[in-house]
Amino acid sequence: MKYKFFLADPQSASETTILLFVRRTIKSEDGLRSQRQTTKISTSERIKPKAWNQQKQRVLASYSGAVELNIRLERIINRAKEFNDNLARDGRKLSPTQYRTEIIDFIFGNPIESKRDFWDAFNRFTSEKETKRGLSTIRKYKNLQRLLEEFSQIRTVDFESMNPDFYRSLQNYFVKEKKYVNTTTNKNFKLLRTFMKWAELEELTTNKGWKGFEFLPQHKPNVVYLSKAEIESILYYDFSKSNLSDATIEAYERARDLFCFGCYTGQRWGDISKITRNQIKGNFWSVSQEKTDTPVRIPLSDPALYILSKYKSDTYPLPRVSSTKVNKHIKEIARLAGIDEPITIVKNKGTAKEAITKQKWELLFVHRGRSSFITISLLDGMQPEVIMNVSGHTDYKTMQSYIKITEKITESEVNRVWNKKPDSNMKVV
Repeated sequence: MKYKFFLADPQSASETTILLFVRRTIKSEDGLRSQRQTTKISTSERIKPKAWNQQKQRVLASYSGAVELNIRLERIINRAKEFNDNLARDGRKLSPTQYRTEIIDFIFGNPIESKRDFWDAFNRFTSEKETKRGLSTIRKYKNLQRLLEEFSQIRTVDFESMNPDFYRSLQNYFVKEKKYVNTTTNKNFKLLRTFMKWAELEELTTNKGWKGFEFLPQHKPNVVYLSKAEIESILYYDFSKSNLSDATIEAYERARDLFCFGCYTGQRWGDISKITRNQIKGNFWSVSQEKTDTPVRIPLSDPALYILSKYKSDTYPLPRVSSTKVNKHIKEIARLAGIDEPITIVKNKGTAKEAITKQKWELLFVHRGRSSFITISLLDGMQPEVIMNVSGHTDYKTMQSYIKITEKITESEVNRVWNKKPDSNMKVV
């Protein structure tokens, strides 16, 4: 067990908060593995960095009020040690959130019921969502909880603190500290609003300050998609032309097939990665989608059936590969296949705009398969309602964003073909 004090902002010209870092080692149930966990606790004490001795972990003696402040810091560490001694003696095991809540309570002698109620409510909210929503959605809520726990080291996080000033402070943290683009910041605030609506319905809070949260401006995202020809250039790329090892070629082929299967079926990665043989019935794939629990029956096109045929003797219809590896490999495969069209992406960070131009292969990851299926289907005249039946979209607003993109593409192509200046030698008949 280690205890150390650090300054929240050691470069600050003004006073900054003194934080206590408690590092402990947690053993697994079988006792064979261990994991380090660091808990950051605000002492609520503030000091100018020039008055702080980091090596000695105390305020410089020359600083006015140093003796009293150092005594308070010593008391905080002693209380933290006492808490951990009691925890070890009782043999209690706490989650990181429970540990942080209880040690703060013990050190400062505050019941901090409002804070505890907030975190307990968030845990209950997440548990309820686990029975109704897909794994990816649950991960987003748990990630938000982690972000709020980090932010609570800077500012109080409880039901009463949810007001426009809290929003501005958290927004600033996301943009400046976490370097999030506005799209990511807004998504996290939407999740927080959903939690607060739930808490209000559960009569856990009467605070309505959170309703004043406003979203940051964000640029309409580019729908990056592959054309049919580009998908085929990936699916049928001859790796023998490249100077790759046999093991690398095998890994690339598996990643390529998984990605292309998404292009030909329009399904999410969560469902593709868990496909089983009993879901394949002839030329159809029937699955209850992980994210929305929506049952869909997907007609399998010839290219999709071709991909499945390559693994007909395996346990699963498709290889089991992590999305991280597929995302990494598909970029290199697309680069080898010459998919290098320049694409400019505009991102908002706070009030600033940032335009980044990359080659298309650099922007590929597993979800591009789904967006390619939808965009190509719309361009080829498939009705949006039919696409939604296949993709499992339940919100027409999502489909409208694709429709707007394809309308722009159609307009651009018509103008390209028909708005050419006539040849001066041509005669009008």
